[in-house]
Amino acid sequence: MTTIRVLSVGDESLTGAVSRYLERSSDVATFRVETATTAADALAVLEQTDIDCVVSDTALPDSEPLAFLERTRNRESNLPILLFADGAGGDWIDDAFEAGLTDYVQRTDSDGQYAVLAHRIHAAVDHLETHQSSAGIERAKQIVEHAADAIFVTDTEGTIEYANPAFEDVTGFEIEEAIGQNPRILKSGKQDQTYYERLWAAILDGEVWEEEVVNERKSGDRYHAHQTIAPVVDDNDDVTQFVAVQRDVTDHRLLEDQIEQSATALSELHDVALETTTAFDDKLEQVLEIGTSTLEFPIGYVTKIEDETQEIIAAVGEHDLLQPGSVDPLERTYCRRTIESDDPVVVDDAAADPEWRGDPAFERFDLRCYVGATIVVDGEVYGTLCFASQEPRDPVIGQVQQSTVKALAQWAGYELERRRYERTLERYEDIVENVPVGMYRTETGEDGSFLEVNEAMVDMFDASSPAEVLDCSVGELARDRDRLTAIGERLETRGVVRNEVIEFETLGGNPFYGSISAIERETADGTRYVDGIVQDVTERERAKAALAQSRERLQVLFEQSPDAILVHDSDGKICDANQTQIDQLGYTHETLCSMNIADVEVGIQPSELRDVWDDLEGDSVLEVEGKHRRADGSTYPVEVWVSRIEFGDEKRFLALSRDITERKEHEQELERARSQLRQVIDLVPEMIFAKSRSGEYLLANEAVAEVYGRPVEEIVGRTDHELLESSTEAETFRQDDLRVIDSGEPMHVPEEEFTDSDGVTRLLETTKIPFEVAGTGETAVLGYARDVTALKEQRDRLELLNQVVRHDVRNDMQVVKGRAQLLEETVEASAMEHVTEIIEAADAAIELTKTARDLTETMLKRDEDLKPMSLRYILESRIEAMRSQFSHARFDIDGILPDISVMADEMLESVLDNLLVNAVVHNDSDQPRVTVSVSEHDEQVVVTVADNGPGIPDSQKTEIFGKGEKAIDSPGTGLGLYLVRTLVQQYGGDVWVEDNDPRGSRFEVAFESGPDS
Repeated sequence: MTTIRVLSVGDESLTGAVSRYLERSSDVATFRVETATTAADALAVLEQTDIDCVVSDTALPDSEPLAFLERTRNRESNLPILLFADGAGGDWIDDAFEAGLTDYVQRTDSDGQYAVLAHRIHAAVDHLETHQSSAGIERAKQIVEHAADAIFVTDTEGTIEYANPAFEDVTGFEIEEAIGQNPRILKSGKQDQTYYERLWAAILDGEVWEEEVVNERKSGDRYHAHQTIAPVVDDNDDVTQFVAVQRDVTDHRLLEDQIEQSATALSELHDVALETTTAFDDKLEQVLEIGTSTLEFPIGYVTKIEDETQEIIAAVGEHDLLQPGSVDPLERTYCRRTIESDDPVVVDDAAADPEWRGDPAFERFDLRCYVGATIVVDGEVYGTLCFASQEPRDPVIGQVQQSTVKALAQWAGYELERRRYERTLERYEDIVENVPVGMYRTETGEDGSFLEVNEAMVDMFDASSPAEVLDCSVGELARDRDRLTAIGERLETRGVVRNEVIEFETLGGNPFYGSISAIERETADGTRYVDGIVQDVTERERAKAALAQSRERLQVLFEQSPDAILVHDSDGKICDANQTQIDQLGYTHETLCSMNIADVEVGIQPSELRDVWDDLEGDSVLEVEGKHRRADGSTYPVEVWVSRIEFGDEKRFLALSRDITERKEHEQELERARSQLRQVIDLVPEMIFAKSRSGEYLLANEAVAEVYGRPVEEIVGRTDHELLESSTEAETFRQDDLRVIDSGEPMHVPEEEFTDSDGVTRLLETTKIPFEVAGTGETAVLGYARDVTALKEQRDRLELLNQVVRHDVRNDMQVVKGRAQLLEETVEASAMEHVTEIIEAADAAIELTKTARDLTETMLKRDEDLKPMSLRYILESRIEAMRSQFSHARFDIDGILPDISVMADEMLESVLDNLLVNAVVHNDSDQPRVTVSVSEHDEQVVVTVADNGPGIPDSQKTEIFGKGEKAIDSPGTGLGLYLVRTLVQQYGGDVWVEDNDPRGSRFEVAFESGPDS
């Protein structure tokens, strides 16, 4: 019998009567009755107990009937509610039904009313259950029809009797073709016969079979299905049908496989990451191999993005364009999009994707399938890690694979960061060990021991090893304990000290000054320690001491400087002055410091002074001339050197001045002298000029201006090429000038042509000497030129006359000599003496013409450059000639003639001939004897010609070299020795005569040695 749970609501008399009848007397159903006297109690019972029907009175002490009904219905929308009341208040019954009342039973005094109530309760509950059952069946059918899982029903033989629409989606078989078929149409062969035997045994025994299987769709594709098969039994518990539910878990299974692959990849990545001996490049290649193997991609590569280019830094797989070192513009790569995305970029099939089909990256690399993630290092994009294939991907790249790629990229970023960090640490360690500054860590306190030191500390304290320093405390190495204590107190108070200087000593006892900077730190467990640096500043401290001394000296120099010194600000206000300045101006120091520069400097306008100060650079010195005014109103010229000095943000100007009154007076004197010199130069009738190395005239007198036909002002600053019509003459002058400047030697040009402004060609005798331009250090050329045109014409006429006279006299004397020699054979002996005198006189006259020729050439010849002449060769040839000419005389050579040269010209033979002839013709011995010798003295060569003649008195040893002088009682004109002296002096030498021993004379001739002597 059905059990119905009833809630009776009303006064106690009603609820008690209802409860007693329903629980004891009704044969309709088994009733279980709960009671409540108020609406609140009733709602509480409904809250705590499952009730099948509510029976309520209308009279409730805490609620109106409709209100209780509405509250109950709002709580339980399907719960049957019966009103058990008398007929009073029937006007609201309709409202009650509209509010959700299920039935109304009128209460009477008859006992039969409770039987009616029982039947009406049973009917209401039964109606609700029937309605709910039908609705449930309908809902179940709709659920099955709309289920996403494939659901089908078979008979006990396995024939499919029903299949829902999802069956078509999962299996690919239409419902019509599946009905009547056996589920074996879905067999893939993955499960063997034993599996199906176990399945049938279980479900035929009434068990529910649940397991994942691999089936095959109509298309032949396999899929993973989570399958549940439940038997349907009748009232006798006999199996009549089987219901099978298949959920397609292919994607889930694929995801699990991908997760497993990802886990495998991450596990392998973990192993690679923990490997400490493998180089980063090798690790990167291993990671790419892990990725290509796990993700089933043939190509993997890592890029570095920089300056809008992509560089491949690691790669695995075969692709010509994706090899280490390959570089491409970023705009033609897949990575340009990858680095713009926070998530991996996925391309399943670029050829089929309109967005990628025409992309430059696809055209360049022909990668149809691609997945790439950004590598980030220190918060910035470094590059990408990518996997790709030239074939499309099926199935598509899932989230797990993307996450795997992202994880690999993150690892690469972390590894790059770690490698960068390690390199930074290595650099820091290298810096710490190699920096020339001591670095240390100590315990706190001035007696704290060293915990760590670098090599610089070892060197600084002359230790043999770090351990030797670590055995010491800071206090043991400090010489000034009080200073160390003070530094320690500041460190304890402030936590940091900087650039504190203290005197230390090395382990060998040598003192030095160290500058300490330190900071106090604390470890996680509260242990305090000190990190610091020590720099050897011994030289700096010495320099500071020297600087202090220098400052003192500078102050003394400032006060005692012989030059006047003023210090003023940028407005010209005088800030300080030394004693020299005070004495020169006649003000007191106090008065002067209350004045402005404009009160003192009256030679320069204040506005000009301000411009000078504004334009003055910090490291420059400006020199100006001005005029200072003394306290008495008088003024004096000054030369001032102004420099700018900085005092923090303030500018000061240091003005050092010197009274140049005497210099100005001296300059005026120089100017007057210069003017007078200029007048003298311009009065000289010869050309005087000076030229620079570049050929520009630095000086020209009026004589130069006259021949150039233009004023001096138009000549100075210009070159001969600009002034002369003849470029040949200009170039000749230019080369001569450069030869003098470069060689540093004077040059004499006896004759050179010059065409003046009138077109007249002149001959100039020019002397040029090098000189240094005053104040510049530049070498220039100074020249003096005189017009020798008329002199040359006179010389040419004289030389022509000389040639004519000598020719005629010589010819006549040759006739006289020839006729006299004919007479020697015919005259008597008594007349022979006269013939001999005639012949000798003719020879003397002929010799005189030779001497006259040589003398004329000497007197009229131009100064020509001397050249080295072989002395031995010329002497030997002239001695041989004399031996032939004077057969009665003897010519000897004393010693060996040295093979040397002397500075002379072609007239050297005439010099030697005259000396040799003179030694014979003026000799009174029966056999004249001439001895020749050569000696060297410093840079001179001395030729000695000695004879055995009568000698020369001391009173005439100088006079005999005069023109027309001759020895006593000797024939000749005396021109020979005059010619000798003239030529030798032109050679830069000298000639003199001494007594010979035992008799005779010694003629000594000194020549300048040639360059090869």
